Amino acid sequence: GRDDRTLAVVGESAGQCVILDLDTESVRGAQMPHANVCFLALTSDAERLATSGWHSDRVKVWDGRSGKLLKELEAGMQSRVYFTPDNRELIVARDKEFTFHDLNSLEVSRRLPRETGLYPGHVAFTADGKLMALEMAPGLIHLKEITSGRTVARLEDPHGDYSTWMSFTPDGTQLVVAANYAGAIHRWDLRAIRERL
Repeated sequence: GRDDRTLAVVGESAGQCVILDLDTESVRGAQMPHANVCFLALTSDAERLATSGWHSDRVKVWDGRSGKLLKELEAGMQSRVYFTPDNRELIVARDKEFTFHDLNSLEVSRRLPRETGLYPGHVAFTADGKLMALEMAPGLIHLKEITSGRTVARLEDPHGDYSTWMSFTPDGTQLVVAANYAGAIHRWDLRAIRERL
């Protein structure tokens, strides 16, 4: 959590998730069962937690304080979860699309189809909550405005490496992408890109 006091941990073999309070060094709330869980997202205020799995067809949304199950969504196998910075939407990343769900109802509010994909794409956000990076195909990342979904830049890796993690630097001037299968780390200097536009 952005409060630096909350840590959520999943255990695929245990089939559950727990939230740790780093101040008291204890488990907060109940254990949250989710068979084959391996991905999670925590809202910035640590009020909500979402879990998904590579071999699970479910996305579950939990209360971050009590560990109570709030909502469950059938999303299909191999999905990753993310929350938008304003904590209003849950993003479910799948092989063919990103779906944005209203956090209260889990109704789909918008869809962003991916150009190509065998695996769920990654998502990263700038600290100011204005831009998001979405992997639309292996080696192809779109920078989009969060509110409108408008693409402001396309970052193309000449090697077409599939990303396994990505994040903006705290000042939002660079995007760092790990390509584990290629054994590479790519760094995009967004200031230099802006100067060329």
